[in-house]
Amino acid sequence: MFEKMLMNNNITLQLSTKFKKDMLQIAKKVIWTGKIDEFFEYEFGPLPYRSLQFVFSHHAVEYLQPCEQINFPEKAIPWTRTVEIKHVTGQKIQGTTIVTEYPMSEGDPYYPIPTKINHNLYNKYDNLAS
Repeated sequence: MFEKMLMNNNITLQLSTKFKKDMLQIAKKVIWTGKIDEFFEYEFGPLPYRSLQFVFSHHAVEYLQPCEQINFPEKAIPWTRTVEIKHVTGQKIQGTTIVTEYPMSEGDPYYPIPTKINHNLYNKYDNLAS
C-alpha cells in the first residue's frame, strides 16, 4: 500500500533529510507530529517533558487484571499504570502480558510537565504555529 502511494507523481520522497521550517514554502500543508518546540528550532527554549520506561512481563494466567488499564496515582508506588492489552484485542493465547509504565525524567518525550511557566512557554510556540 505504501509503495503504491509513494509512486504517485504528486509525492516526492526525501530520505535522510532533516526537516527545516523553510520547507513550508514548498508544501501547501504540513502535518507535524513532533514536539512543537522542536518544530520552531527551540526559539524560546525547550519545553520540558516527562518520559516513560515500559517493562513487559508475561504471566501464565488467562487474565491478570480485571480491565485493560489500572492507574496508580499513589506516590509510594514507582509505576504509574499497568496495561493488559489482551482485554482490548480479544486475543486467544495462553497466558497474558502486562506492560508496566515507569515515569522517567530522561528519554522520549511523552507528556508535557504542567506548570504555569511551561504553559506560558507553550503558548509562545502555539502563537507562532497560528
